Amino acid sequence: MSCVSALWLIESVGGQSSQLWSCSFEQSHNRLCGMTQEQSRDQFDWTVHSGPTASQPTGPDFARHGSFYAYIEASNPRRPNDEAW
Repeated sequence: MSCVSALWLIESVGGQSSQLWSCSFEQSHNRLCGMTQEQSRDQFDWTVHSGPTASQPTGPDFARHGSFYAYIEASNPRRPNDEAW
């Protein structure tokens, strides 16, 4: 299982770093941080969730930052070469 609790876009120029963008999946109107799910070329989607995943004990029990995290379920019914775009 892969999971993400926050995203950051960092720019580093000349040894100086600055945060250009961040998202923590907490906004109910923008759960995927402005990203979209591919609807036709993949076999499953990213899920934004709070609390333990259904496939215990494989997933996280909580988000590292805030209450929500995004994850892809790699357990049943996933098959080799399935993709989530």
